[in-house]
Amino acid sequence: MLNAEELFHLGLHSLEKDDVGESLSLFKRCVEMDEHHAKATYMVGALYAQIQMLEPAIDWLQKAIELDASEKTAVFQLGLLHLTSGDVEESATVWRELDDLKPDHPFKLFSAGMTALVKDDFALCIEKLSQGIENNDFNTALNDDMRRVIASAEAAMENRPGEAVVEHGEVTPNAASAQRALSGYKQSLKGNG
Repeated sequence: MLNAEELFHLGLHSLEKDDVGESLSLFKRCVEMDEHHAKATYMVGALYAQIQMLEPAIDWLQKAIELDASEKTAVFQLGLLHLTSGDVEESATVWRELDDLKPDHPFKLFSAGMTALVKDDFALCIEKLSQGIENNDFNTALNDDMRRVIASAEAAMENRPGEAVVEHGEVTPNAASAQRALSGYKQSLKGNG
């Protein structure tokens, strides 16, 4: 019989091999064995986000934050899910939990850049995301995703300079592009605070 930590590490190992189904199963078994395992709870939420199951992703990420308020990776991703779902106000509320991070922390910069994106401030979006990439040495997959968002923002500046990204709570093409750019986002457990 495997213990919770063994299941957690096996889940990470499966994730390295891109076996999302096996990883999800192992992390869920870990949480069944230890309901207070914040990192496994976070990973379940992150994997649900990766496979575009947003409601369970939000629930699991929220639970991870309740278990461990220092789980800043979960805070960042929960805000991002709300933002890309068109709930800008809720993303701002969630991202207030990043206020205790240094101003140059990648999560602070990325959240500022993504918020600028939905406000049509593409120049500020590109500036903040670029700064975040420069400061992010713990999650290369996130940097790759933010580069795709920068490319979407640059295209929006060139092709649709005045187009709204979120209108009346509905996600329009620019926000949808950002969402697609982030769909492959895999979280690193390093640097979650």
